[in-house]
Amino acid sequence: MQLVQAAVAKAEALDLKIAVSLASPSGEVVAFVKMHGALLVSVEMSEIKARSAAGLGIDAEVTEKMLDSFPLRVRDGLLRTKSVCLVRGGLPIFYKGALVGGMGVSGGTEEQDLECARESLCSVPDFSTRPI
Repeated sequence: MQLVQAAVAKAEALDLKIAVSLASPSGEVVAFVKMHGALLVSVEMSEIKARSAAGLGIDAEVTEKMLDSFPLRVRDGLLRTKSVCLVRGGLPIFYKGALVGGMGVSGGTEEQDLECARESLCSVPDFSTRPI
């Protein structure tokens, strides 16, 4: 919950109302918080962002670049699932180099959502967004 609390603290500092989800590598949401006043769509988006980051082990920017090299039918098929998201605000969570899940933040701009997620992951020792 420390990761979620740190994301909420950053959102409060930015005067945002966000939803935050943490997902296991298998895509199951294992922690979730919706700040009072956060939009309903932010709930679903935070879950999808977390699931995508956890399942792929990469953020949306890298995912988008990767999908650009795929045939259009493959790209379209993957994007129709709730397991791949190109909207920024989700980051994979690595602990001591091992992928342990993903975090999704939604409620601000893509940049603000990423800022909340990054700040959260930087606040806990041994956590990062990349393998070591």
